[in-house]
Amino acid sequence: MKKQIILLSIAIGSVISANAQSPAFTDAALQQVRSRQILSFAVPREVNVRYYRVEAGADSLHMGIIATIPAKGNSVMPVSYHYDATADKYAYFRVSRIGMNSDVQSSAVIFTHSCQPESAVVPCAIVAKK
Repeated sequence: MKKQIILLSIAIGSVISANAQSPAFTDAALQQVRSRQILSFAVPREVNVRYYRVEAGADSLHMGIIATIPAKGNSVMPVSYHYDATADKYAYFRVSRIGMNSDVQSSAVIFTHSCQPESAVVPCAIVAKK
C-alpha cells in the first residue's frame, strides 16, 4: 500500500514540475527571405518533445495542421527550426509543441500580410496574438 502512494505522489510531482517550465517558444516569426516566406521558431530547451506542428488558417480561430516537424532530440540548449511557408497562402500561423506524453503547448498566433522586400531579408508585418 505504501509503495502505491509513493509512486502516485512522484507521478503528480513530475506533472507539476513539467507544467512549471519556461515558455515553450522564445521566438516565432514569419520573414520574407528573398522570394521565400520562412516561418522560424526557437525553443529554450527540448526535452521529451515528439514533434512540432505548424498550423495555419485564414483567421486566428479556424486553423488546421499544414506540416509536422520532427524534434531534433533532447537538449538543454536552445534549438531553432525553420519551415518554408511560401506555398502556404495563409494569413495566420501558429506552432505547437507536442510532447512525448501528448501535452500540447502553442506559440502566439502570428499574423502576416504579403510584403514586398526591398532587400534580401526583410521582416513582414507581424502581430502576435495571445
